[in-house]
Amino acid sequence: MNEQLCEELLKYGKCAEINIGMFQDNRSPEKVRHKYWRMLEDWRNAGVRFTFGNDLHAAHSCKNCLTLMEQLLEAHGFREEHFKLLFA
Repeated sequence: MNEQLCEELLKYGKCAEINIGMFQDNRSPEKVRHKYWRMLEDWRNAGVRFTFGNDLHAAHSCKNCLTLMEQLLEAHGFREEHFKLLFA
């Protein structure tokens, strides 16, 4: 399923959105986060580009999510060229 979605993203020139909510306050189990990172890294290596936002749907959501994600993305080898700025 993940490989097929990756192929479709590449075929149609679409970006994948990274779900910051997945990493807020360790809401998701470590095993799930690890699989998610692995999928994102595989897609990145295949040439998929990404977007992400703060995913703040409620006041209780993480206020420093963008800083947290920047640190996590860098730690996982993501760089600016792996992303598409949507409002340029």
